[in-house]
Amino acid sequence: GGAPSEAERKSRKEAFDDTVFQKCLAQLAPKAHVHLKGEALAEMMPWLWMAIHSNPSEPGVYIVAAFWLSGNEIGRPDLAMRVLTEAQCNVPFNYEIQLEKGRILLKNGSFAEAEAAFDAGLAFWPKPFSADSDIAKGDKAALLLYRGLLYEANGDVERAVASFQEILG
Repeated sequence: GGAPSEAERKSRKEAFDDTVFQKCLAQLAPKAHVHLKGEALAEMMPWLWMAIHSNPSEPGVYIVAAFWLSGNEIGRPDLAMRVLTEAQCNVPFNYEIQLEKGRILLKNGSFAEAEAAFDAGLAFWPKPFSADSDIAKGDKAALLLYRGLLYEANGDVERAVASFQEILG
């Protein structure tokens, strides 16, 4: 026979179905895609905190935690900044952390602090990636865009234009 039909695949039980492992997996990695809100979002934070402390040199977990903390559902940019400060201590000279700090500061109207964060991000760039990395290139463009917009808002058109030209290459 050929490949099993969709109905046959659905009717098969997973290996070790109804074991403690499958039950734990179902709780840790639910199969439904949902957008978290309110209490459910707050319940996610201990998991992120555990992930941070199990691998404190991974900047991505700090950035995700800060994103959710600073968002409209939780609305705690102060806690997001504390998470990112811890990230800076554990993963020094990482531009990604500065980019996220700048975004949060910008969103909350702390323009001078946002400028400093974007400047630090540009100074630290491309660490932890190589300058050839598509991720690093895209993030540098974001840093330059934010920085250029802040230059423009401050009336420094010449530096704004230079930032925008650097994005173009």
